[in-house]
Amino acid sequence: MNNQKGQGLIEIIFAVGVLIVVITAVVSLIVKTTGIKSLAIQRKRASEMGEVVIENLMNNKKNDATFWQLNDVTSPQTISGYDGYQYVVDFTSTSEGDCSDTVIECANAVITITFGNNQSLVINRFFSKKI
Repeated sequence: MNNQKGQGLIEIIFAVGVLIVVITAVVSLIVKTTGIKSLAIQRKRASEMGEVVIENLMNNKKNDATFWQLNDVTSPQTISGYDGYQYVVDFTSTSEGDCSDTVIECANAVITITFGNNQSLVINRFFSKKI
C-alpha cells in the first residue's frame, strides 16, 4: 500500500494537463472560426459593392455616350456605405464572338475591390453594344 501514496497526486496533475490541452484547443478553434467568419462577411460586403459598381457601369453603358471610350478607373474609388472598401476598373476592348475588331463594340471590365488588410476581390464583366 505504501507504493500508491503519490499516485492520486500524479493522476490529478495528469488530468489538469489534459484539461489545459483540451481548453487550449477549443479556444484556438473558436478564434480561428471567428476570423474565418469575419473574412467571409468582408468578402460578402465586397461582392455587394461589386454588384453596385456593375450596376453603375451598366447604367453608364445605356445612358452615357462616353462609356465606349473605355476610360479606366485607375484611382481607387469609394461608394457611400462601403467604408474601408475601394475599387478600380480596368477596361479592355475585345473582338470575341460577333464583336468587330475594328470598331469598339465589346469590352471586358475587370473590377478589383480592395478591403481589410490587403484583401481583394476581382470581378470580370463583359459589355456589348449589341445587348
